[in-house]
Amino acid sequence: MKKLIVALILILTIQVFGQDYTANSMSSKNTSTTVLDSVATFTGTAELLRGYNSVSVTVRADQSGTYKILFGNTSTITTANAVKTYSFSYTANDTLHTKSVPADAPYMKVVFTNSGDTQTKFYLITMLNKGQTIAIDEFGSPLVSISRVSTTGYGTHFFGKHDTVITTTDTTTVPFILWCEGEIKANDSCEVSIDGAFTTGYTFIITETTAVTIPKWAILSSNKLYIRRYGGAGTVTFYLRLFGY
Repeated sequence: MKKLIVALILILTIQVFGQDYTANSMSSKNTSTTVLDSVATFTGTAELLRGYNSVSVTVRADQSGTYKILFGNTSTITTANAVKTYSFSYTANDTLHTKSVPADAPYMKVVFTNSGDTQTKFYLITMLNKGQTIAIDEFGSPLVSISRVSTTGYGTHFFGKHDTVITTTDTTTVPFILWCEGEIKANDSCEVSIDGAFTTGYTFIITETTAVTIPKWAILSSNKLYIRRYGGAGTVTFYLRLFGY
């Protein structure tokens, strides 16, 4: 009988405490990379937040805009019936914009409205966060750090808890290799963005043989990204943000 009781306690402990370490996930219903016309709106689909206690929204675009994070008690959330609404403004080409808010109701969705000019670049990602509530400041911004490194050549750069600079010969055949430190699990991702004078001469490479041309920010589904630059030497800054880390 004692052994049975101990076994039951162990099972319950695993079930209760194991849930706290489940990876965060991206809300595909409230994520988009489709550019918007003048004053057009992206409207996400209501997402059930069971098991999640905060929501993070990251925006990158070449035009300004505004967006709302709506929370409601049913899946038919509108601006009128939302029980809680968070409103934010986005400034064109802001590469550091992420807002995090607590989950105030069972359902949420994101609505983004573009400014008066048509976008040529747009990226909005919504993350659903489990475990400990994200620390945020009074403006809703997460209290996280972003690693960065500047270089004038080509080399391998490791990001995460420290900055590393490796300068090599300027060449178009040897790509940068960017790593996200730590364990990257399913549905986790990290974001890489580039700032500098040569932002148009880059190719993001998922493998060394498969090239995919992406704007100057990209989401990684694994812990490694190759970047090959075509153009002359110049100082460029790389930024990295980890999600679900």
